[in-house]
Amino acid sequence: MRLRYRLCVFVAALLAVPVALADDKKPDPFAGFTSPRPMEPAEALKAFDVAPGFKVELVASEPLVRSPVAMDFDENGRLFVAEFPEYNQYANPDPPKVRGCVKMLEDTDGDGKYDKATVYAELDSPVAVACWDGGVFVGVVPDLWYFKDTKGDGKVDVKRKVLTGFDRDKAGEAMLNSFRWAPDNRFHIATGLAGGDLRPADKPDAKSVLVRRQNILFDPRTGTFATTSGGGQHGMTLDDWGDTFVCDNSNPIEHLAYDARYANQNPFVVAPSPVVDVNAAGRYPKLHRISPPEPWREARTRLRKDKLVPGSDEGGQPFGFFTGATGVTVYRGDAFPPAYRGNVFVGEVANNLVYRARLEPKGLSWSAVRAESDREFLASKDVWFRPVQFANGPDGCLYVVDMYRELIEGAAFLPPQLLKFVNLAGGIDRGRIWRITPTDFPRPKPPKLGGATTAELVARLESPNGWTRDTAARLLYQRQDTAAVEPLQKLRARSESPVARMLALHALRGVKGGLTSPLVISALDDPEPRVREHALRLAEGFGLSAGLAKKLEALVNDPDPRVRYQLAFTLGSFKQESATKWLADLARKDGANPQVRFAILCSAGDRGANLFAQLLTRRAREGARRASRRREAAHEGAGARARREGAGGVARQAHGKGRRGVEGTPNRRREDRERRKGGRHLARSRAPDARAGAVRGREAAPRGRSRRAPAAAGAVRGAGGAREVRLPRRARDGAGRMAVDEPEDPRHRARNAAGPRRVGRHVPRGGREEDRTAH
Repeated sequence: MRLRYRLCVFVAALLAVPVALADDKKPDPFAGFTSPRPMEPAEALKAFDVAPGFKVELVASEPLVRSPVAMDFDENGRLFVAEFPEYNQYANPDPPKVRGCVKMLEDTDGDGKYDKATVYAELDSPVAVACWDGGVFVGVVPDLWYFKDTKGDGKVDVKRKVLTGFDRDKAGEAMLNSFRWAPDNRFHIATGLAGGDLRPADKPDAKSVLVRRQNILFDPRTGTFATTSGGGQHGMTLDDWGDTFVCDNSNPIEHLAYDARYANQNPFVVAPSPVVDVNAAGRYPKLHRISPPEPWREARTRLRKDKLVPGSDEGGQPFGFFTGATGVTVYRGDAFPPAYRGNVFVGEVANNLVYRARLEPKGLSWSAVRAESDREFLASKDVWFRPVQFANGPDGCLYVVDMYRELIEGAAFLPPQLLKFVNLAGGIDRGRIWRITPTDFPRPKPPKLGGATTAELVARLESPNGWTRDTAARLLYQRQDTAAVEPLQKLRARSESPVARMLALHALRGVKGGLTSPLVISALDDPEPRVREHALRLAEGFGLSAGLAKKLEALVNDPDPRVRYQLAFTLGSFKQESATKWLADLARKDGANPQVRFAILCSAGDRGANLFAQLLTRRAREGARRASRRREAAHEGAGARARREGAGGVARQAHGKGRRGVEGTPNRRREDRERRKGGRHLARSRAPDARAGAVRGREAAPRGRSRRAPAAAGAVRGAGGAREVRLPRRARDGAGRMAVDEPEDPRHRARNAAGPRRVGRHVPRGGREEDRTAH
């Protein structure tokens, strides 16, 4: 291996010389420059290093399969595989005459290994497959096809092009992929980086829909589709609750944070990218590769580092980090220990390994925390091991699609100088499918859901195995049997499984007349927050009845932030004034969260001005209430201080040294400074023998600016009448009356005898008038 490395370095140095080697007529220094040889299936099985407690089993291999890139199980356990041997052959000067296909694999003897393969449909470059109604949907750029064998002879007799307009990626690794059945009774389809302009295949005059950087939600019953958030390169998965994750070359786990359909409600909102990198290990985590380095990869890194060819040198290291992340999949089976449930598995095809991370909640999104610190969940010493996709199986185990190719990178990304040293067709006739199981796993019998009754399918929604639940839900939507309504309603009301209650709601939505507004309203009280979240989405299909309005208003204060986040999106479906008010309430409660602010803006639509006005009005009212509470607290405090300090002033005056003894105290100096800052000056009596006591006035004094009552305000000094005293605003005695310092005259006496009187309207800063009464 050292000899190969030195040879690669020598090759890179020679490539820097701008003179062709052939012109110098020197011996070819690339002689002997070869890639590692492939391993036979039995040998490759021994090359695996899997996490303790697990083992790897071979399910299928060549000649039954070749260059597999996608797979799906039907309801009876048959395995459909999409083969893509044309990969990278665009750069091959002498490509072999091969064509892709979809194969149906069967286990005829029940030993857990497929032994029979039938070419179901021969196609050009199929890249995705999904089972439906006895047939399969197949992604074949630029089209989406449906094939079905109605006679049972293994030969397709139904061929229907459903959609057209998907774009082709030159490298062949970023086109439509990953057909996933979701709780909403739709196939979620990733369009990769290529995207496209889609339209129904049978309507050539229909307006096409741009789907670049978007996924589509495909209804298999009607053939229609809608666009939603997308991203990633090759690989897309959903967890039990429908949260979606994608991946690209250097980013193994990315979360799609919101549904783009909500953003479309407001064309004026500036939407952030829905793709959120949640891999806690960062962009370049150290991967524990155990396979030997490919000579061409080391040579390419050296060429890039020396700026002899374009491209990133990726830190000067040819491997050991993510450069080919693909096939991201959430494990949803029941065969692995409980700690593995909901974990994310990602294939790293360039490093011949499988990476595992745990999903942990982080705000309104997730954090994918590396599960193994000093190893990978699965790694191989075989350089040809290429885990491009995964699948949750009927037995609860995790299946690995191994394309098994010499070169997995797009040929377009290799320097032309190195292409001639790599066999672009290496492995074109090879391929494996592996199954990862616990070491002591007893293999169950293959499922036969195709013959299950409707009631049995409803019961399967409570299965701990995600594949079983998905297949049962798909069959219920496919059959459209109204007999499912009653058992689904009972399941929704009585099941102890939150996931089953959620699936029952969506299954009712899929059957005509199955889901009603009262059922949705009832589900909004579900003890599980994620069920309430899904119920909110389903509520968007109903009018705003009084019962639903009451529930939506209550959910503004739901203790779960994800429920309030979904509510902010859902309220965009209701245009009533009350919905605008609830949006304003959410803005005041969760407006500090940028994700919630975005959701509110999406729902605001053309009522943004009304929403803004409500926020301002409520803010002014709340400000007025706060100011009123502060004033009341200040009034109570000022009265108490006036009583205390008034009595204290009398005592100090009686025992002090005249006016200087009273005014020279620290408290009096501080109060004088405060009164000067407020623009009011308290005139003090000059009488040397001022009498003690608090004289209550019968008429309100002019308002001052200071909120604090001076010590002398309650104790009026002087004999025979004092000058006018300008009091601080609302300085009150203990009874709440305005304290004054002025001589009483007959007019006052007459007025006071008549009882309380109005002294004017006081308008606080908040804008609300208050009546003040003097006694």
